[in-house]
Amino acid sequence: MKKRLWKRLVLALVTIPVVLFGLMVAIVLWQQDAIVQELISTVNKDFKGHLEIEDSHISPFANFPYVSIDLDHLKVYEDKSKSTDPLVNVADVYLGFDLLTLLRGRMRIKSLKLSDGSIRLIQHRDGTFNITNALSGEKEIEDASEEFRMAIRSIQLKNIDLVKINEANNILIEAFIDDAQSRFRTNPRNIRVTLDRR
Repeated sequence: MKKRLWKRLVLALVTIPVVLFGLMVAIVLWQQDAIVQELISTVNKDFKGHLEIEDSHISPFANFPYVSIDLDHLKVYEDKSKSTDPLVNVADVYLGFDLLTLLRGRMRIKSLKLSDGSIRLIQHRDGTFNITNALSGEKEIEDASEEFRMAIRSIQLKNIDLVKINEANNILIEAFIDDAQSRFRTNPRNIRVTLDRR
């Protein structure tokens, strides 16, 4: 009798996480198009830059323990005209979501993984950076509580060519990031960032 009880307990302990993970994948799969379209429309409406992707799909193990949506061939431009080269041109961007926030109906990105591409930072003659220009808002923030709250806990860069150009003195700095991960912890008084290079 005890042997049968142990078998049921072990079976339950294995089955419950598998079912929860399957449920999480199903929710993300069901909501994938809505999540991606909302992200693209929000970024393109609220920021001066322009974001575009070719395709997206579910990638459940790319950012484990988070379930991820893989944005294929993501490009971020400094402005809506797209007259310059993209400042971010990455083959795969994985947006990681955790089970609890998905089950509560909140779509908060917890983790980002950028893989196989380039980030091109340009410091213009006036001292501004292209990434700052791209991510600056189209309008003044009236109520900070209505704005997007960043829930990102980690960012991983894999096979990323990072280029920084200063237009005033034509200095170019380039670094290839093979594999690096940063983690963030925030509280009302400070932000703690750690960087782990592998």
